[in-house]
Amino acid sequence: MKQVWAAEESSAAELLSKEIEALIEQTNAPPLEMNDIIQDRDIISSLCLLYTSMKWLSARISSLRYITTHDTDSSRQAQPRQAKRRWTLMNDHGKAASDQNPVHLPLTQETVQTFDNIVSSYRDLATTALLTLHAEVRTRIVHSLHNALSPSIAPYLLDQEVREPDPQILSLNLELVLFDDTIVRYLRDKEVAFIRTGLGLLINNYLVSNARLASPM
Repeated sequence: MKQVWAAEESSAAELLSKEIEALIEQTNAPPLEMNDIIQDRDIISSLCLLYTSMKWLSARISSLRYITTHDTDSSRQAQPRQAKRRWTLMNDHGKAASDQNPVHLPLTQETVQTFDNIVSSYRDLATTALLTLHAEVRTRIVHSLHNALSPSIAPYLLDQEVREPDPQILSLNLELVLFDDTIVRYLRDKEVAFIRTGLGLLINNYLVSNARLASPM
């Protein structure tokens, strides 16, 4: 999934095919259980908010990065008033708009590595939230399709002609619509496309590769 997210558009299709193949293989034995799926829809919203919050926070903190030429940070002792004024700009939008001086966090060569590690951890958390959303909608599809095909859950030896869609498919359709509404509300187009792309291919490949699950009619 990380490779798909980081890939160029030209190579994304091949990586998606490999991802789908691996997902089907891993979920066929053993099949997914209900507990493997996120049941609370609020968690989906929370994951979206976690992603956007960590992306924003890491970007803002990165903008403060400034490596000082001093071995130790002496700016606070040399310019106490200026340092205090700079930090109050973060809470005073009026002054920030009228003063063009950027806000910096002076760092030495020793402390910059710790700073970068903190920023990297925020970015990693954001990526984990996005990949969880990417995986969640796919595992939800696989679980629903397995139940629709399974002879023990949905036998196809019917006593009468059925004119209504399969309840499992109707439920999956509703869940996908609600999931899509949530990610569109909170995420950018790039992230939404990353989550959406390949869902149709996953459904097609799963139905073809697991058609043997359906009992003879």
